[in-house]
Amino acid sequence: MKIRFAKDSDKKQIYQTMGYCFNNSQHSIQNNIEHGNLNSERFVLATDDNDNIISLFSIIPYVVNFEGHAVNFGGIAGVSSLPERRGEGNIGNLFTFALNYMKENNVILSGLGPFAFPFYRKFGYEWCYSWQLVSFDIEDLKNCISAKKYHRFNKDEANIVEEFRNKVTKNMNGPLIRDDNVINNKWQEYYDNNYYVYGAYDENDVLVSYMVYRMEGKEIKVSEMYFLNETSRQYLLNFLYRHRSQINKVELVLTTLDEFRNLLPSPRINYWQWPNKMGRVVMVKEALELLNIKDNFKGSYTLKINDKYAPWNDKIFQISCQNHHLLVNEKITKKFDYEITIQRLSQLILGHLSASEALSLELIKVNNSNKNDLLTKTFTKRTTMLWQEF
Repeated sequence: MKIRFAKDSDKKQIYQTMGYCFNNSQHSIQNNIEHGNLNSERFVLATDDNDNIISLFSIIPYVVNFEGHAVNFGGIAGVSSLPERRGEGNIGNLFTFALNYMKENNVILSGLGPFAFPFYRKFGYEWCYSWQLVSFDIEDLKNCISAKKYHRFNKDEANIVEEFRNKVTKNMNGPLIRDDNVINNKWQEYYDNNYYVYGAYDENDVLVSYMVYRMEGKEIKVSEMYFLNETSRQYLLNFLYRHRSQINKVELVLTTLDEFRNLLPSPRINYWQWPNKMGRVVMVKEALELLNIKDNFKGSYTLKINDKYAPWNDKIFQISCQNHHLLVNEKITKKFDYEITIQRLSQLILGHLSASEALSLELIKVNNSNKNDLLTKTFTKRTTMLWQEF
């Protein structure tokens, strides 16, 4: 078996393999790769002695917002393996190759949409992103306040929309900083699927919120909503209420920590949370040093990380804090205060779990509970968002 990046001559086999694994036509796969949201991807292949493809997936290069920084992110997509060669460890070999490649290219974080959580957990990925879906009667919005004006955006105004989106998501972990290619694909998706993009302006003619939605029968489905505060969200909700003559129901996709239900007349609505994406920290030291520590602490603790597929993380680190940022150093010792898997550490770093939650669930091996205060100040709950892009 050989691991390598794809060449132009591999396209036909890639389409065939993915078509089989995703139960789709070759033409559909080809169109999605060459003209859709995946056209920037880089395929890595496992091939046999005759250079025929056995397994494959792609590493999609993105830049995401993480703790207020633009960091490189590797999106994993199109994971495929021929049925007669499954169970041989080929996907694991691809992940070893891919993680080394990402490290060499300063990719700090990675993520994927799993078909099965246990399968990808083996390679260091863990549940890190969720969204919540709420569905309610449009009449529940009757008391929402109106904006001074509303405006429908088109692709020519994409820069206005993106500038505002980046402003709103700067304090979230995970949102993509969209390049021109992603923006063009996103707007093509809007047009192809009858989405509308509307913004609300305040009394000073300043854009303060916008949303992306489409109408399906008697329901409005809002897939994206960005706002500065609850007043600016009210403006969008008022705009939705104006559709009451043609719409009965509203469905919103929101971040997990959003407390929207408290704004409704009754919280007894259709509501659910969906474990959506898995994440992984590719470079632990670099990710830790980017964390913003709200509550400064004195002293230090040692953390042993178990990471089978990324040996540069599979170490003991000494962690201290200075000026609201961590100082992280490798420590050569047999003793350590805490031990954790890369899967659980990824949840902590991305903010999906807090250290307090992880300790209560016994997801961290504790050798020195006297340091718990330092650990809980390091890893706090953070708003994460990554569900729309790949």
